[in-house]
Amino acid sequence: MNVLERNIPTLLSLLKVEELGSINKAAEALHLSQPSLARNISRLEKLLEVKIFERTAKGVYLTSFGAVLVNHARIIDAELRHTIETVDALRGKATTVLRIGTTPLVLTQFLPSALEDLRRDFPSISVKIIEGPRPALMEKLRLADVDVALVTLPPEWDEAKITSQSLFDLNPCVVVKAGHPLTKQADLKLRDLAERQWILPRTNGTVYEHIARTFRRAGIEVPAYSIEVGSPDATKALLLSTDLLGVMPIEIIAGELKRKQLAVLHGDWSFSRRIVAACFVKGNDRSKVATQLLQYIKIPDPRASF
Repeated sequence: MNVLERNIPTLLSLLKVEELGSINKAAEALHLSQPSLARNISRLEKLLEVKIFERTAKGVYLTSFGAVLVNHARIIDAELRHTIETVDALRGKATTVLRIGTTPLVLTQFLPSALEDLRRDFPSISVKIIEGPRPALMEKLRLADVDVALVTLPPEWDEAKITSQSLFDLNPCVVVKAGHPLTKQADLKLRDLAERQWILPRTNGTVYEHIARTFRRAGIEVPAYSIEVGSPDATKALLLSTDLLGVMPIEIIAGELKRKQLAVLHGDWSFSRRIVAACFVKGNDRSKVATQLLQYIKIPDPRASF
């Protein structure tokens, strides 16, 4: 038995110290005395011959060694939770828990009806949703904080430790409100659109970079924009009430197209498709519930809108 195996309770306690930024607060949350928790951590530091936390007047902070230990502690904690849930389910004592990591777009546009179907067929299911950007969700997947990550990926995406199952494509297009003056113009050029005002995603995100790449390939400056938005629902609301241009996947505006509230512009441009995918850690068994969830995720057919 190695050092960490003999000190798993102390290793797990690091999660609470890191979360609260204080040994005192962590000890209280863990129902331990502060001297006892401090001694346990100091003993682990001596055994490993590394410093886990930097102690300052404002609290404690992980060192690089501590960050590695905390990452492993998260994996152990998740495995213990999963084991308890599995045993309780076999005993008929508890509900099944499905932890889903998802981006805002997938959560708001495609997941609600799938969850409704899942709860209908698995009434005892308990679902925990963690929302965030793809890089953060992939890290949670690696650390076993989520069972499945539902994200958008470029077609060429690949990662050694994660397997992805493609669910459907997203095809971005230029969108405006119905009746917009540009809908009456023929032979539209991307260069002409660049001079207009836009609603664009946040500049530090992958979606923005995907859009910007299309303009750069055409030798055009990325358009200036008057509104920067991260939420697809907010983008739709703004498109409906302004003359601004936006880029949205046609699959998520099918309803607005059918009701003739929004319109798609066509011209000499083309945005690369993206894929909505379910990601799992390679080698890990997928639960029946996680597998079934993927069967429930459906998208409206945008062709029915024309």
